This record gives sequence, C-alpha cells and structure tokens, in this order.
Amino acid sequence: DWKDPLTIDFTKEYEARFSTIPSSSAYAFVGYDLTRFYVKGLMAFGEEFLSHQDYTLYNGLSIGFDMHKHKLGNWENKYCHMVSYQDFEFVKKP
Repeated sequence: DWKDPLTIDFTKEYEARFSTIPSSSAYAFVGYDLTRFYVKGLMAFGEEFLSHQDYTLYNGLSIGFDMHKHKLGNWENKYCHMVSYQDFEFVKKP
C-alpha cells in the first residue's frame, strides 16, 4: 500500500540511500520484512528463536508471518494479506 505511512517512510529512506525508489515487484520490501521478522524474534528469544517462531506475529509492508509448527517439526506460515483490485491498484483489506 503506497499510501501507508510505514511504506512511505521505507520508500523515502530507500530512495535516500540508493537514489531510486523500490518497485512494487522488487525484493526490497520482502527483504525488509524478512529481516524485521527475524531480528524481532532474535531480540525476543535469542538463539532459541527458531524453536519459538510461533510467538512472533509480524504484519509487514509486503508479507507477514504467523508461523505454526507441525507434528513432523516443519513450520508453516499461515499469514495472508487480503487485497482487492480497485481503480487499477491493489488495496489491502483489514
């Protein structure tokens, strides 16, 4: 959502650092969200974070995380952004 204040701040800082704006299909937003999720988890749980991912809910600029552990030990991200397409742009739903 290009009108979201967090997206605007991220875009301004990105442009100041790299002299270009991130495109909506670029990996800059995804990389930012991934980094924020893992740093948040590491700050909360330290080295034990990977076994406590289910305690770290994160709603990012482009992706989110709501991790759930399965019986077999693997993890699944059940977070989902709901969007609609209006006036030639995607609009995030609450």
